[in-house]
Amino acid sequence: MKNDGLVDNICHAKLVDMAGVYQTLAGNFAELGLVNNASAINQESIEIYKALNDQINIAENFFELGLIHVQKGNTTEALKYYYSAYRLAERAQFTFEKQTRYLSAIVRVYREKGQVKLAESLHRYILQMKSPN
Repeated sequence: MKNDGLVDNICHAKLVDMAGVYQTLAGNFAELGLVNNASAINQESIEIYKALNDQINIAENFFELGLIHVQKGNTTEALKYYYSAYRLAERAQFTFEKQTRYLSAIVRVYREKGQVKLAESLHRYILQMKSPN
């Protein structure tokens, strides 16, 4: 059928729009303190971005889930999501700024947990990373 490509493009665009709406809603829920709602909607957004193979937005959603779990006081879960964001950013060769943003969030959590040596070690690693400039 001639229109298959057009239909695929329209479906892709609709999925991108839907994932973006979910991502925005998750952020709004988090700002309102409705962290359980934010977490659930964020997971929906991740599933759509995975179907689209959108690595950048998957990582950003992992990062947002990390923020949500920090807000909930669940630093162990926050670290899980921050590390997921960083590993994805590293594999997909995201910008230096994105990679250091994710690592800096991990450093903050380690400091909050009182794991100062681990935080300092990771901070030194960040400082040794080479900026493209």
